[in-house]
Amino acid sequence: MESTEKTTTGNPARAESIARGWAKRRANLAAVADWFEHPVCLCGCGEALARHHLERRQRRFKQGHDAKLKSMAAQILRNELGRDAMPEITKLMVDYIPFLEKHPELRKAF
Repeated sequence: MESTEKTTTGNPARAESIARGWAKRRANLAAVADWFEHPVCLCGCGEALARHHLERRQRRFKQGHDAKLKSMAAQILRNELGRDAMPEITKLMVDYIPFLEKHPELRKAF
């Protein structure tokens, strides 16, 4: 009797690419989780925020600093600032920034 079971060999380059992608995703999620443990203002000023035990209630900015980040995003879109002016943690937490729902055109700056 012949075995109808197929032996498949995967593409090693594709497997490595997928592994690198997942490693980067895990690292990004770890950075976001670390931010929630020790929150700082996402505008880039570095001021510490009071930690809230509920993630959805955690503040992302000091008072008025969301406007500072909006301005920075607009300047990046107008090529007045380079993309490296945006803090890395802010780029990772783009899904947590509330004003991007009202101004989706600013998302391109992140």
